Amino acid sequence: MSLVPPKEWFTNDYTVYVPKDEKNNTFDSYINIIIKTSLRSGLRIKGANDLVIGWKIISGVGFSRASFPLASDGVYHVYHKNPLANFSAVVYGMTPQKLFAFPAGMKWQQPLDANCSRTETIGGDKIDNDCDGVTDEELANGVDDDGDGISDEDLVTLKPNFNVPKM
Repeated sequence: MSLVPPKEWFTNDYTVYVPKDEKNNTFDSYINIIIKTSLRSGLRIKGANDLVIGWKIISGVGFSRASFPLASDGVYHVYHKNPLANFSAVVYGMTPQKLFAFPAGMKWQQPLDANCSRTETIGGDKIDNDCDGVTDEELANGVDDDGDGISDEDLVTLKPNFNVPKM
């Protein structure tokens, strides 16, 4: 059994380590993904070869799920090309004697604070800079990505800050 985080805790980037057991046996390991059906094509898994995607639509909710085999022990990077496309990832594995399952990670959300005050955004700071109950939901693109009437106020990643030398 494993906990599945609520969709508010989904994130868009996971790094997963698949272990061997104490006798150096490799687990048959998988990662179970739940993602909005419309966002499936942007999912990427680095470290996994020859993925066969058998998506199953979860009826009535607009989400799909799939289990991807992870070939062996090691590190896998699971992410979406769009940094605003969050999804759930649960890793599980088994040997003839053992079984494990755990959420690959999650984005912890602080409860909405009635005394919240807007703060200057630093991309990826995991702070609710615009007091809407969600952290890091905008891209630095001049567009109001979260639909609150303000653009670029609670950024997923840092705004680029560099100087190009004159030639």
